[in-house]
Amino acid sequence: MAKDTPCDFLRLQTGFEPILARLEKNSLILREKYVRLENEDKRRQLMEKEVPKRLKTRTGWRDETKAVAGKPMNRTFERPTILPMTPLNLDITEVTIRKKKEEYSKEELREITEVKIAEIDADTELYTDGSTGGDQKNGGAGIFAQDKNGNTLLERSLAAGEICLSYNGENVALLEALKWIQMDGKENHRYAIFTDSKSMVDALKKNNWKENHEWLRTTKSLLQNFVHKVIICWVPSHCGVYGNEKADKAAEQGTKLDQRAAPVTLNIAKAKIKSRKWIPSHERARKMFKERRKPKEAEKKWPESIRRLYSRIRCNHAKELKAYQKRIGIVEDGRCNQCEMNEEETVEHVLCRCPQLERARKEEWAGAFKMEMLVSEPDVCRKVLGRRFSALRRIGNEEDDCGSPADCTEHQA
Repeated sequence: MAKDTPCDFLRLQTGFEPILARLEKNSLILREKYVRLENEDKRRQLMEKEVPKRLKTRTGWRDETKAVAGKPMNRTFERPTILPMTPLNLDITEVTIRKKKEEYSKEELREITEVKIAEIDADTELYTDGSTGGDQKNGGAGIFAQDKNGNTLLERSLAAGEICLSYNGENVALLEALKWIQMDGKENHRYAIFTDSKSMVDALKKNNWKENHEWLRTTKSLLQNFVHKVIICWVPSHCGVYGNEKADKAAEQGTKLDQRAAPVTLNIAKAKIKSRKWIPSHERARKMFKERRKPKEAEKKWPESIRRLYSRIRCNHAKELKAYQKRIGIVEDGRCNQCEMNEEETVEHVLCRCPQLERARKEEWAGAFKMEMLVSEPDVCRKVLGRRFSALRRIGNEEDDCGSPADCTEHQA
């Protein structure tokens, strides 16, 4: 099969991205790193240097990456220094849950959280949250602050970037909360910041002075010189705590703000580049796999022999198909001998049009069969194709549920 099968089918079947696509992504990531360097850095100057084009058939790295880099975005971040072996001026705690979160009811989680908030007994409580729109676009950050008597002191929404992770939104909210305390904080006041981002709290615990995450680096640098007493506490999300719900709504509002001024972090820019889908050049492969870049997990549950046969049939390179037998010289006539449509026996003919399998198609699927269903609905297609190709039904010497032999007209080569 592999010898004359289109390469795109082999790549899609195995989930293996073409080497040229991976190299292009690596080049784009390198460009993304260079464009964030200081203006005086030689690497950024090299990337931005205008070089006259001498060859029409070949372009250099600068031109190739510039053509596919996408629209401009704000990449400007401060890069403050984090002092090594210098502790952060804060205490970190968290709500203790002794079993999995989903094993608690919402009311139980709220009760446990409110007990922890009362135990901390801060003069000012701040709640922070991050959010992002669909497809990790338009990030938002939200802050809500109240005193111990429940009087609202602050309610603020911020944009967190045109492309953004929820984690980045959480960091933007935390940094803004700390800046608010720094500007308006009272001496000898006790401040508590409640966040539902466990990963951010864990990152603060480690206090890595080589921190590369832009927002977290700024936060750690600020905390090393912080003068106010601050406690950061992790709380479970969406359990009905008033302050946390207010911050969540504020973060959601942040996703609707103008994002152009909010800088985009390197980590999400790299993630977006890596998630770009390569485009198959083979027309049948594009038509069949569409947006998918590997078969569904359902196929992994099949016996290996059936997976191999199904893959060969799917890409039209299987000796079980008379059209392929004609192509390799086994037979002179590649037309289907199970019907009178006078069409070559390709997988598209068998799956979508052959009258001999019309009953099977109606039993297994309500609508019309399409070629992309070989990828999106493999179990359904295997049941229909199993009526023609008995090997798709066999597991060892037994028949599985892909159609009974009584309904099947055995395929003759």
